[in-house]
Amino acid sequence: MNSNLSRTLMISNFFCTVLVVAIHYNSKWCIDTANADNLNFYIQEFITNGIARSAVPFFALISGFFFFQQVKLRDISSLLIKKIQTLLIPYIIASIFILLCYDCLKYITNGSFQYVNDFHLLLAKIIVHPISIQFWFLRDLFFLFIFTPTLLVFSKNIKIIIVFITFILWIGDIQPFPLLDGWYFINSEVLFFFLLGGILCSPDKFEQILKLKKRLTISLIILWVSLIFLRIWIDPHLDVWYTEKYTTQSIFLYKLAIFFGVIVIIKLASIFIRSKFLIKISGLTFFVYLFHLKPLSLILYGITGFGEYSFYILFPMSTVVTFSTGYLIYKSKPPFYNLLTGGRSPDKSFHRTCFTRR
Repeated sequence: MNSNLSRTLMISNFFCTVLVVAIHYNSKWCIDTANADNLNFYIQEFITNGIARSAVPFFALISGFFFFQQVKLRDISSLLIKKIQTLLIPYIIASIFILLCYDCLKYITNGSFQYVNDFHLLLAKIIVHPISIQFWFLRDLFFLFIFTPTLLVFSKNIKIIIVFITFILWIGDIQPFPLLDGWYFINSEVLFFFLLGGILCSPDKFEQILKLKKRLTISLIILWVSLIFLRIWIDPHLDVWYTEKYTTQSIFLYKLAIFFGVIVIIKLASIFIRSKFLIKISGLTFFVYLFHLKPLSLILYGITGFGEYSFYILFPMSTVVTFSTGYLIYKSKPPFYNLLTGGRSPDKSFHRTCFTRR
């Protein structure tokens, strides 16, 4: 993989991490939706349930791409050990830290712990269903790392058929896997994009996105935005998070916008490949993904309050706070930061993209 593609994917990762933060700090649920002319609601719907919904599919696509680039039947065990170090251990450490901080804040405000007094509940909230909702994706990834290498024994045609089946599941919003402590064992969206990235995508295909002409890029952006606007016009209250609040038309537009959004994000990121600043802070994105929500949200809500316009304050505030905190920990305690993030760091971002450290 050449350095331009590497830089593009890292900057795309930064953009998508910021979009995930936006999703989790939306304040739509405070808005009186009986007011059909509520511009605030539509702006937040466009950003957090439109533009930002391409973020997790991008993460899954890139995770599958890198995983299948590395995996071979003869060394699956060594690769899984590496994934334990880079994903599972940070997942558990962050989950423990977040839960303890959350419970301490609950004790300070309410005079009682919520989880610490119940060992089985505590264990479940650390490993199976952490209290920070974004951890569902990391749990899905680890399951995929365990089970998908078996696909290597199949022919290319069989693999394509499998990807097509997962596409049907995703486009139809069908979840074939059972719930494990309230979360799907593997979400069909993550499954589809992970296998798409791993089986059908190659460095050459990603580089074709980078080479898209200006006119085609503009057309794709217009198409992406138009699909989101059309879906909001048809069904402004669409919801797919463990519910089915949508119509056939709105879910199709929603999914189509996600697909084109992934392509557009990658292309737009390629414009900024000379930015050393963006490359550097892309090394902080995993830390931000882990710690942007709880217990930080409780602290920010306490400081600022929470209302229908809170999104415009809390989203940028939480983004700046988590990136700044991650950078301070990285600079002051590099071994601790590496433990928290599975070895991901700004230095490694520079090294992988052929930038040299200043």
